[in-house]
Amino acid sequence: MVINNFENQIFNEYAKNAFDKFYFTLMSKHPLLKAENIDFNTAFKIFYSRGGRYNIYFYVEFLQYLDEINVSVDIILEVMKYAAITTLFNRNTIYLEIENSIIGFTRLEDKIQKFKMENLESFKRYSESLKEFRCNYEHK
Repeated sequence: MVINNFENQIFNEYAKNAFDKFYFTLMSKHPLLKAENIDFNTAFKIFYSRGGRYNIYFYVEFLQYLDEINVSVDIILEVMKYAAITTLFNRNTIYLEIENSIIGFTRLEDKIQKFKMENLESFKRYSESLKEFRCNYEHK
């Protein structure tokens, strides 16, 4: 299939509009990210590689990206809290491992609870978590 110039223009305009909508939505949900040195093209790729939805899988990969580029932990935790509120199912957990401790959020019934524990196993026993999503890499 050969794409002509007109079709290519339409595709480029569609992609630009989709990026603009993504950027506007992300900034309206997480305004603190404006001050950070984030490549929003990379964030956009993560978004569309995860189905073009703000789901838990997008947030996990996006938070891993933020961790990778050294965004402050406070901002990462704010984004993580929002992800927990909007995407976690009951008894699911989203967390970071920082300096031999676990910090994160879990949904228990209709409430989001923040926690800080020494290790994930003790948290799992405490909360009866069914599924955990780690938002940073092992090297931290």
